[in-house]
Amino acid sequence: MRDALCQGLVERPHASLEGAKAGGLQLPAADLVHNDQAEASAIRRTRASFPPGYAERLLAGRVRMLNLWRPINGPVENHPLAVCDGSSYDPSKLLEADIIRVTYTGHMMYALYDPGMAWYYMGRQRDDEVVIFQSDNSKDGVAKYVPHSAFALPDKDPEEYVRMSIEVTAMVFSGTEA
Repeated sequence: MRDALCQGLVERPHASLEGAKAGGLQLPAADLVHNDQAEASAIRRTRASFPPGYAERLLAGRVRMLNLWRPINGPVENHPLAVCDGSSYDPSKLLEADIIRVTYTGHMMYALYDPGMAWYYMGRQRDDEVVIFQSDNSKDGVAKYVPHSAFALPDKDPEEYVRMSIEVTAMVFSGTEA
């Protein structure tokens, strides 16, 4: 690994967006299956974050975007994070969408229903337990994305517990001598 570039996000499901911090730093949990990045997101972000020559040297190697997610008021009683096995879905069932925030415009993807998707989640996840998953990978022949979503547990009152979490996205560059 050569360099890493990170950004953070605090999530509060079912919280009013009124009073959300500028730049989208405090948002409700996403209850739709999605991937935080879209085709070429890592390339665009690298070029926007590093000087031109250096960015191109980084992009000559492998670029991955990893999400690190954990609750900050665990254990999670409702709306846990579910992640899809990146090898179990049909990539053609992902639809690209724009993300427009005060300080950033980017792209993400929503997943259409795919019966082949295999899902996993950590029940009653604690604050000291971190889920790490990939949101982009430039390497050919491997799963590129890991769709994910929060979801309501069927036996829980959605208003009884409000999950809060923090998510950090790290760009990881390898295989290059930038």
